[in-house]
Amino acid sequence: MRFLLGVALVLAACGSAGGRATIVPAAPRATVVPAWWPSDFTPYADRLTAWRWLKKSEFDCTYSDVSCWGMKVITRDGCPSSLYVELSILDSSGTAIGYTNDTVGSVAARQEAKLVFDTFEEDAEKARLAEISCY
Repeated sequence: MRFLLGVALVLAACGSAGGRATIVPAAPRATVVPAWWPSDFTPYADRLTAWRWLKKSEFDCTYSDVSCWGMKVITRDGCPSSLYVELSILDSSGTAIGYTNDTVGSVAARQEAKLVFDTFEEDAEKARLAEISCY
């Protein structure tokens, strides 16, 4: 009896004037879209491409073992003509002292592309991603 009385009170409290219940629509929920890129990649600003640095064991330098970097890039929709990537070259203090770039031909959607960047800058210590373009 005690349980039934509690239910009756809750139902009475939920009603509104005139005996009709008011329905309040739920707030819209944000839809979480899973990332399309692999978990070890970083999305680029356009979120249509993603990239990651390669470990030294994953690539060979063309001209120098000291001043080169490797990168993998993946695109959501592909690049029908070519993929272009540019790096800013930095010295030990973080000052920009040059750039290097690499391209690959046509890249299919969600296909990984491997790029290797060389420089002849004697003071090159680090590189920073400057641009990824899909053509």
